Amino acid sequence: MTRTKPFPSVKKFNHLLTRLVDLREHPTATGLFKDICNLGVPVNNYTLPIVLKSYCHCNCADYGFSILGMFFKRGCALSAVTFSTLLRGLFIKNKINEALQLFLKIAREDLCEVDNLLYGTVIEGLCKR
Repeated sequence: MTRTKPFPSVKKFNHLLTRLVDLREHPTATGLFKDICNLGVPVNNYTLPIVLKSYCHCNCADYGFSILGMFFKRGCALSAVTFSTLLRGLFIKNKINEALQLFLKIAREDLCEVDNLLYGTVIEGLCKR
């Protein structure tokens, strides 16, 4: 897809990234995302959470923060799903303190609506550790 001219729409790349993440092909998904960015294909509010999920599921939650920075840089809306994915990645890496600090920051600074999804993610993360 990255070799065709003109490039396919970002929707096609999002669909492919989603399938790769669903198949647990996280290194392939993150590699494709890097290629997409290097080629200058515009990413949108749907692309970034997909890649964030991929990084978090392959125990690379630290890279997830760089994706979070891309959210801010592009002015994308941050949702509870986005933060829940990042929190889950931190809990997977057993970074409990960082996860709790992030959760408190989300709540204090009103970065998104703290809902049942975020509370459930924190509770699940704490109970499994």
